[in-house]
Amino acid sequence: KKWFPEKKAILPLAVLAFSACGYLIGQRYKLPLNVDIALYTMIFFYAGYRFRRVDGIEKSSVSLGLILVAVWFLAFRLDGVELAARIDGSFPRCILTAAGAVAGSLLVFYASRELVERCKPLERFLGYCGKNSMVILLLHYLDGRVYDLNWFAPQLEQAGLPRLVQGGILAVWDIAIYLLVCLAYTSAKQWLRKKRA
Repeated sequence: KKWFPEKKAILPLAVLAFSACGYLIGQRYKLPLNVDIALYTMIFFYAGYRFRRVDGIEKSSVSLGLILVAVWFLAFRLDGVELAARIDGSFPRCILTAAGAVAGSLLVFYASRELVERCKPLERFLGYCGKNSMVILLLHYLDGRVYDLNWFAPQLEQAGLPRLVQGGILAVWDIAIYLLVCLAYTSAKQWLRKKRA
C-alpha cells in the first residue's frame, strides 16, 4: 500500500502481479522462508482488505451466499489449495482454486456471524478462539507432525463407526485438547503478570 497508490487500479494490479510471480516461482522452486508462498498469498490478504473497505460484511445476502457456495464447491472439486505443499492447481485452474479459498473464508465468516447473532454463548466461545488463534494454529501445526493427538483413530475405524461419526468424535477431541491448552496458556500468562506486578 505504501509503494502503490490505490487510485486507477494500480494497487490491485500490483497485488495480482506479485501473486502471479509467487505462484510461478513456487511451481519450480521453494524459496527460503517461503517467500514464494508469501507473495502468492498477497491475493488473499488483499481480498480481505478490499472486502472490509467496501463494507461487504454488512452487504451479505442469500444470492451472495449462493455464489460463494458455488465457487467454493467448484474449487473444492478441483485441486484445492494447500499452501505448505504448494498445491494450488495448474494454470488456469489456480485462479478458481484461489477464488474458492476466498469464497470459503467468507462463508466461514458469514456462518459465524449468523450463528453468533442467534446464539450469544457462541459469541464468547468464538471470541475466545479468536483471541487464541495463534496458539490454536501452532497446535494444529504440531498435531500429526510432532505428536498425533488422534492416536485412537484406528480404534474408531475398527469399531465400524460411520466416517461422519468418526470425524465428529475426532473434531470434538481436537477442539477439547486445543481449548485446554489455550486455557493453560492464558492462565499462565495471567499468573506471570500477577507475579511481575
